[in-house]
Amino acid sequence: MPPAALAAMPLAAMRLPRLRLRFEGALLRGDAAARAALDAALPEDRGSIILAGADTTAAIAWGWQRGVTAFQGRLLRG
Repeated sequence: MPPAALAAMPLAAMRLPRLRLRFEGALLRGDAAARAALDAALPEDRGSIILAGADTTAAIAWGWQRGVTAFQGRLLRG
């Protein structure tokens, strides 16, 4: 799921076991209001999020700061 779609999805009501969120560089450039809106739209159980596109240390750091512990991306391939 692209980050921009989060606000339009009633994730709490959907009760998804996992959410695969695609990291985009724009997540690092948003203003404080945009970051707060995105954080509010994320599932409360951050352990259910898989951050895809974790191809940079900045992407992984962004996820860690939000409690994400599962990542997919080039940095994680052996």
